[in-house]
Amino acid sequence: MRQKRVAVSIVLNAIPLATSSNGALLLTWFLEASELPSRYSLVAPRFSPHLSHLFTHKLASQSVMRVINQTVDPEAQRMILDALFDSEGKVLEDILGKFSLFSVEDEYDTHLNSLHR
Repeated sequence: MRQKRVAVSIVLNAIPLATSSNGALLLTWFLEASELPSRYSLVAPRFSPHLSHLFTHKLASQSVMRVINQTVDPEAQRMILDALFDSEGKVLEDILGKFSLFSVEDEYDTHLNSLHR
């Protein structure tokens, strides 16, 4: 019973856990080491509405990729991929837009650092 309560807490708090360093470790343990059936299908609907934020977050993107790359629960994979490649392309466009913005900022910072040396 205690394990189920912990699992429920992890699933309900999957977004904030995925975006913090200790939380990401807990979420990784939950996904990779726990024996709870359908654990990926429990987390996938929590991630789906927030994919544009999660995919562009350094820690959270790893948790989302764990759901996509696993082979235990194809329904969870499908849920995330359907949300990512939605019919309007909004989520993917948003993710790619953020990545290109970060790339430009990184390039600019690198250039400024080289000028100051």
